[in-house]
Amino acid sequence: MSQSNTPNIASEPMDYPCHRPLWIDLIGVLAGILLFFTVGLWFTKLYTASDSNDQLFGLVFLGFGLSLLTWLASYFGWLMLSNRQRRKRLETHRRNARENYQLGQVRQDIDTRR
Repeated sequence: MSQSNTPNIASEPMDYPCHRPLWIDLIGVLAGILLFFTVGLWFTKLYTASDSNDQLFGLVFLGFGLSLLTWLASYFGWLMLSNRQRRKRLETHRRNARENYQLGQVRQDIDTRR
């Protein structure tokens, strides 16, 4: 029987892009919560008296900045992690290709001796 070369999902969860680490999902959730509250503050700023707008403007600016920073941290963290996994898969693929080539050479030598 021939053995399949498809990876086992349980043993290699990072081979598939839909399987992200939990910390990246948590950072994304944090960015979403911050963005939700910031939009709420922004709407509050629109309907308040102009004398308290300066304080609310600072909070809105801070909220949008923090949500953007957390989203960027999540995105770049996932990008770096997936890049590392891609390099690891490429090295494994090259090693398997080298082994298969050497095995093919041995088989070819055996066939020529027959």
